[in-house]
Amino acid sequence: MNQPPYYRRYGPPSEQQPPIRTHLGWAIAALIVCFWPAGLVGVVYAVRARARLREGDYEAAARYARLAKTWSWVSLAVAIVIAIALVMQA
Repeated sequence: MNQPPYYRRYGPPSEQQPPIRTHLGWAIAALIVCFWPAGLVGVVYAVRARARLREGDYEAAARYARLAKTWSWVSLAVAIVIAIALVMQA
């Protein structure tokens, strides 16, 4: 059998799998606009989610996508706290 490695591990991609958003755009925006260390972690997880989607590992892709979204929100929250602290200090 001359199938790609992910077919042997996970089987062929199913048409019934729900679409998984990797949140890569949101993570990149958080990296650039918000608190960059947390945004960078979000980008790493979003890229991992994309890689797992290509391999057909939907469970891992969904887990990494959730982590990417969480870290993007953390980046936004830290940026808001820093902005409020700067305004209160002035």
